[in-house]
Amino acid sequence: LAMMEGQLDDGTYNTILNTYKTQVDTLVELQAQDGLWHTLLDDEDSYTEVSGSSSIAAGILKGIRYGFLDETYLDVCRRAVDSILKEVDNDGTVLNVSAGTAIGAAKEDYKNIIIAPTAYGQALAIVLFSEVLQHDNLVA
Repeated sequence: LAMMEGQLDDGTYNTILNTYKTQVDTLVELQAQDGLWHTLLDDEDSYTEVSGSSSIAAGILKGIRYGFLDETYLDVCRRAVDSILKEVDNDGTVLNVSAGTAIGAAKEDYKNIIIAPTAYGQALAIVLFSEVLQHDNLVA
């Protein structure tokens, strides 16, 4: 939305913005107790996962920064960031990332994906931490 400012008609802009806000509100409801999100968002029996959680938190923080969301969403992000920081090993490796995810035939297939450090897991954590730096007092 920020990149397309002035190029979208009001109806398109509002549709995209309202869709984003609805998705964020649903993700807030689905945030797990540990501050992360489950690999299958609506299945509490699936494991929580760091790369997806990093991208979700980064997307919410960016929405706050651009004024699409208000600061009441900061607590959700703070919980996620606190949990994700605990998953960064002493050497900087981001842990508890799903390995490559092929299309599964059944929902259960996604629960059996191995957890291993990956380049995209590192990258998504960096995206999140870069966004964190744009917000004052987010991390204690």
